Amino acid sequence: MKPSTLIINQALDKKKCITYFNGHDFHYIKEDKNVSILKKSGTTLTIEGRNMPMELSILFRDKSTEFSLKYDVTVLFDTGDLQEELEKLTSGLMQAEFN
Repeated sequence: MKPSTLIINQALDKKKCITYFNGHDFHYIKEDKNVSILKKSGTTLTIEGRNMPMELSILFRDKSTEFSLKYDVTVLFDTGDLQEELEKLTSGLMQAEFN
């Protein structure tokens, strides 16, 4: 399944982003070039997408930051929960970034 992606047209601080997502149950896994990969554990037996294991990739660029969120298990279809969760997470990040 294709990940949900969201681009913020602003360069964000890598350390602040990782700290924010750590506070939302994502754990830093590795760095691959300019991409930080974080994972969130969950259960594979659920009817709600936000309870499933997820992988968040953050691509840090000079003038933008790209977030990609995907389920870390095989799913048959996405009901829109993934995009909704990504928008909720990045919205909270932006609020935290400017407060």
